Amino acid sequence: MLALRGLMANYNDAVKSLTQMLSRFDPIGIGEGSGGVPTDEYEHEAREIVRRLIGRKDMGRAEVSTTVRDVFIEYFGSIDAGAARDYDPIADEIVAILRGVD
Repeated sequence: MLALRGLMANYNDAVKSLTQMLSRFDPIGIGEGSGGVPTDEYEHEAREIVRRLIGRKDMGRAEVSTTVRDVFIEYFGSIDAGAARDYDPIADEIVAILRGVD
């Protein structure tokens, strides 16, 4: 039971961190002209991304970038999700986290 609690705490921490990261990058442009993005705006997308990335420390930038963009395509459609290259900076940070480097 303790191991499950630890896993859930790590999962929830990962979702929170990724939600903050996505809010900072604002890949859909929700905050443009409005003074910023609500802190929980991308929580659903973050949960799905974390679910897809859990245990995948071996993933490189291209695969992470594609995974993140695929989630945004599913939630917002390909036009609103934007260009694939827009997800590379997000993927760079995620890869560093997956590899244990800040």
